[in-house]
Amino acid sequence: MMKRTRKWMRCVLLLVTCLAATAAGAERRYFQPGTSGTGWLKYVDSVPVMYLEGTPAEIGRQHAELTGRSLHPVVEMPRATVKALGFERAWPLVSATSRVLLNNAPERFVSELEAVIATGGADRDGISVGNALIELRRMGGCSTFVVTPDRSATGELIFGRNFDFPAMQVLDKYSLVVIMRPKGRKAFASVSYPGMIGVISGMNESGLCVATLDVYESGDGSAPRLTRPACRSG
Repeated sequence: MMKRTRKWMRCVLLLVTCLAATAAGAERRYFQPGTSGTGWLKYVDSVPVMYLEGTPAEIGRQHAELTGRSLHPVVEMPRATVKALGFERAWPLVSATSRVLLNNAPERFVSELEAVIATGGADRDGISVGNALIELRRMGGCSTFVVTPDRSATGELIFGRNFDFPAMQVLDKYSLVVIMRPKGRKAFASVSYPGMIGVISGMNESGLCVATLDVYESGDGSAPRLTRPACRSG
């Protein structure tokens, strides 16, 4: 168990290191370090890292309190994204459809999201669309790579991915590493954004890696397939 935990933490540190490389030279910090219950947010080098722990409602409250004002630019982004995609007039339908999707999610996710909205005063439509938009429309051309142990300099499997979807001058500023320990479930780490309760790219303490991808092209001409957002494991 200890060996597996140490290995998992090394991978979490690798996530932080990778984000640090992309954030190098950034002059402004968009998050305020602090604590909330058992949760905390701090910078590791230039990367914001947020730790959340507890029940879904507790995690949601910690999430909103720790991200603070940084929550609102991300929550406001979905409306701008829908407009950029040419569907501004369809916003009422998009937001209503998003709420329906989220209302059919497991209760623990709904509880967490409701706590984020209530604590952070976040716009319900914006946060609903933000968490469901990938289900509604493909967003970009993400890619992954895997290096098998026999080809790796470390002798271990290496898994990487590239976020390649519109940042709308928001996501590039407000990304952070989230380490979460849900009560009664496996801990996991993910690269995320304020207001996002799912996992776009991450790994749990057992070493299971997940990534949400929009892939339009392949080297062998295979037909494109849309992968669905990964649910949090537990």
